[in-house]
Amino acid sequence: MSSRKQPQKIIGIDIGSTMIKMVEVFLSDTPKLTKWACVPIPSADSKPSLNNTKEIIEALKLCLRQLKPSTRAASICLSDPAVIIKEMSLPSMGEKEMLENIRFELSEYFSADLKEFKLSYRLFRGIGSKDKMSVLVAAAPISLLNMYRYIVRKSGFNLKYIDVPPNCVSKLLANIGGKDRKNPNSIKNEVICIADLGVSNFEVSIYEGSNFRLNKTIAAVDQNYDESLVYELSQVIDYYHRKNYEFRIARIVLIGGRSYTDGLAEFISKQILLPVEVARPDMFETFGEIKEDFPMALYFKALGSAIREN
Repeated sequence: MSSRKQPQKIIGIDIGSTMIKMVEVFLSDTPKLTKWACVPIPSADSKPSLNNTKEIIEALKLCLRQLKPSTRAASICLSDPAVIIKEMSLPSMGEKEMLENIRFELSEYFSADLKEFKLSYRLFRGIGSKDKMSVLVAAAPISLLNMYRYIVRKSGFNLKYIDVPPNCVSKLLANIGGKDRKNPNSIKNEVICIADLGVSNFEVSIYEGSNFRLNKTIAAVDQNYDESLVYELSQVIDYYHRKNYEFRIARIVLIGGRSYTDGLAEFISKQILLPVEVARPDMFETFGEIKEDFPMALYFKALGSAIREN
């Protein structure tokens, strides 16, 4: 008998401000999407809080019934403005020293009491970099983590882990964005801008290949939404180019529910003079056999949360 660990299924969850998205993924050498479902949250802009846990739980239960998964194991993408995300450059060191340096760096930038936060980090290297080590740092309020654990478990899931959006996107790009010479739409090893267009806010992030570099979150407004988005995209892209002379952003990829707005990608492309596309399955080497009409942009973070690194 083979001693190789058998692949498992897991549910990836993304709780947005107006909608809950779920996917069931079969974890193997090549992750495979098996099922997906989404449901609206009854009241708009209803992110989890101590005042609406019952409402979110009922919506999660409804989505679970629609998904009809063969597992209750779940992961969740923690999208919340209270979570601190920062990219740092640090020399190679042990885990204890790494955490001490991370705490020191965060204390220099944020006034929050870090004793009330749970810290996690991921090490990676940039494209073409052999010596420089960068660190993706996430600091989440312990009270917020406990609330999400309570909500997810009360909804009938077996919560395995909690992740943050930059790492969910990074894992997705690394695992299914493999460079395929036969596929000109493949996005691995490009410097790309990911624009996550939600109802209550939009987040602009830069990735070198699958490595997170920087991001900015902006509150969305209904008036002049397109113009505001173009302005913020231009600001983030210009900032990256000023700091990085070696690499140039190749394209902008839109994710999130608002990315499907008619004409939005074309409008942004004309204003910023870069290729702009809504995320589609054919941009990736493979993720099982996803149908061409699968709404990749809507489920992007749910898919990313389902992928687990060793």
